[in-house]
Amino acid sequence: MTLFSSLWRFLARLFGPAPPTSSPPPPVVLPVEPPPPVIEVIEPEPPADVPLPNGLRHDWRIARAAWLYPGDENWLASHRMMKWKPERIQKYLDHPAVRDQTHVIVCCNSGTRKALNEKPFDGLKNPDTVRAVFQQIIDHDMAPIAWCMSQEFFIQKLGRSHRKLLEYLEATCEMVADLCQIAVPFRELGDIYDGHHMTERNAMFQAMRRGAPRLPLAEHERALEGVPVDDFGGIGGDVISGLQTGFGTPTGGQNRPEDRITRGNHSYDGAAGFIRANAERMAAWQEQGRMERHTTAVFEHSLPLVTPNQSWTPTRTLDEAKARGAILLEHGAAFDLSSGARHG
Repeated sequence: MTLFSSLWRFLARLFGPAPPTSSPPPPVVLPVEPPPPVIEVIEPEPPADVPLPNGLRHDWRIARAAWLYPGDENWLASHRMMKWKPERIQKYLDHPAVRDQTHVIVCCNSGTRKALNEKPFDGLKNPDTVRAVFQQIIDHDMAPIAWCMSQEFFIQKLGRSHRKLLEYLEATCEMVADLCQIAVPFRELGDIYDGHHMTERNAMFQAMRRGAPRLPLAEHERALEGVPVDDFGGIGGDVISGLQTGFGTPTGGQNRPEDRITRGNHSYDGAAGFIRANAERMAAWQEQGRMERHTTAVFEHSLPLVTPNQSWTPTRTLDEAKARGAILLEHGAAFDLSSGARHG
């Protein structure tokens, strides 16, 4: 019996249920914080109405410049800028009369004209200086207009040589073609070549077009002188009549008898009538195929008080000049470089 009991206990341990055991403790769960939100970093873009500085973005067809303003030490800066240091140029660009304009006139080759404090400068011998000045203007969000030379440079430096003139016009336009929007040979073309020198006049624009195949070319004439279509003969692309009305010419535009003026065989309703007549005449020539694209603009119609006894009169404040310019814009001028008047 003892043997049997021992065998039974052995079989019970072998095949019976396992003795209860204690369960292992549950794993410790550490607190987990939610992941931080993903924040997408977006670089801010400039507002649409505040474009990046690049003066060449401006449309030259509605250019605004106050060429003869202000009447202080900055007067006619166009013909002195190449002799200024960058800090002096910046001071001019920041002037209240200048900073709201879209375009700045810059003379690339100048002579000596004491009345205007113009000093000699040869742009073709100093191309780095010329391009640096143009680039500074562009970086200030304004577009340069290249005045290829002054009359004084042509007379004093080039000795009135027509051959040298053509060489300088072509080379100057080539030098700045990528840094400006309009090129002009020099002021008041008729002072140097009148109506008896039509071949020479046209040759000037031919030379400029060789230097700058796509740059708009403009002609600045004497007061109340219309631009002859023959000056632009064979010149492809954009050409511009940069008209001068005369400072004392009535503004006109209202068909008043007291504003009527006569110039040669032509009668105009003041400065506005003169502008409209040139615009209509050139539009007719363009329609006949004499020019590819022509624009009438006013380059000179007002000036400020510079010295108490100046001979050029009457003078106008910039606001008065803008009011006059706005009327000229309503009568055929596409843009105003004299006061920077706006359309509308």
